[in-house]
Amino acid sequence: EELSLQKRYDIIRRRRARRNYALLNEGYKEEEEEYEAEEEEFQSSWRQQSILEDLWKAEYNRQLYRKLQEDIPEREHLAFRTDRLADVLKKALQKEYADQNRPVLTHELADFENPYMMKRSGMERLLHEGCVRNQLDERCLPRLLDQHPDLTKLRRQAALPAEVLEPLAAFRGDVRWHFDARERLSQKLQAANAALQAIESDASAKDFLRVLPENLVDEPPAQQVEGIHHPWRNHVGFESAVPRGVAGGTKFAQPETELQSQLARLRYPTLQRVAHTLPSDSKWRAHVVRSIRVLERSKNWDYSSKLNAINRIKEVYDRLKPSDEYTAALDEKLPVNRVSSRIKRKYARDVEYVKTFPKNWRRQKSFTRYRPSLTATASLKKDKKK
Repeated sequence: EELSLQKRYDIIRRRRARRNYALLNEGYKEEEEEYEAEEEEFQSSWRQQSILEDLWKAEYNRQLYRKLQEDIPEREHLAFRTDRLADVLKKALQKEYADQNRPVLTHELADFENPYMMKRSGMERLLHEGCVRNQLDERCLPRLLDQHPDLTKLRRQAALPAEVLEPLAAFRGDVRWHFDARERLSQKLQAANAALQAIESDASAKDFLRVLPENLVDEPPAQQVEGIHHPWRNHVGFESAVPRGVAGGTKFAQPETELQSQLARLRYPTLQRVAHTLPSDSKWRAHVVRSIRVLERSKNWDYSSKLNAINRIKEVYDRLKPSDEYTAALDEKLPVNRVSSRIKRKYARDVEYVKTFPKNWRRQKSFTRYRPSLTATASLKKDKKK
């Protein structure tokens, strides 16, 4: 009987249980056939041929740079080039000829300007394809490449990147400079052309000096930043050659915003562009100025958010009443300076405060000191009447 009763309870519990039929439905599954790649480009022979082709291209690029260094001699690669026209012209010619004849790796599409990186990439793919057997070999592969003699020589001859040279030029105070020698050569030729035009137009010595770009630093034009009234000195510098943007995704190859392009040229991204048309009220104006000074030194805000914050503050204060009204209302409801207990109002609401004293206060002060003495050794004594 107990077994049948327990069985009956189990049946009742199962009937009352709520079933989620959506989870019970596994759906229809159809196995998809996987076809092997039958094109000959996916065969091992083609892969080996493409890797060998990349190695040949890397060696060709190395010989190309060696030939350019022999034909157009230049200073050491690790030495910071001077800004003379002769040095800039040599580097620009080398860069132009190297770009015209630089190959592109085909096994795994890649484009390297540096012979060291091109050869390292080709050798890494060759060793990974034919020599790597397990994870231990894969971990030892970078160390093996770092100790290779050819790669060590190429790494020593490699040019310094923009991330190294641009901070040095900015610290030196250069505002007309570019990491790319071709762009720098274009700047120099434009300056020479402007000087020749000034000489041709019979300009005075003062006008001739004003035309030179290096003298525009002391008297910059108001429109030195396109679309913004920016007449301040030492704010605009050279344009950085460090790659920006993203590689892949929905934002790939999209042009950067106007604000980002302006920030790329600013040495000191201050908030001068919004420090105008401040509130006329002195208290509101001081608050906006203080906010500008704080946000200029804040590192946790992006530049666009700073501009929006200052503009919003100015809009709010323009719609508020003068600060005197708010100050008077707060002083009335929340007085900061409380009235002393000895100062009371007499007879009416609008009468000024009157200072009151306790009973016999004058008599008590006649025989005691107002404050405890620091030098007295005895209390005051009442003089006897004569």
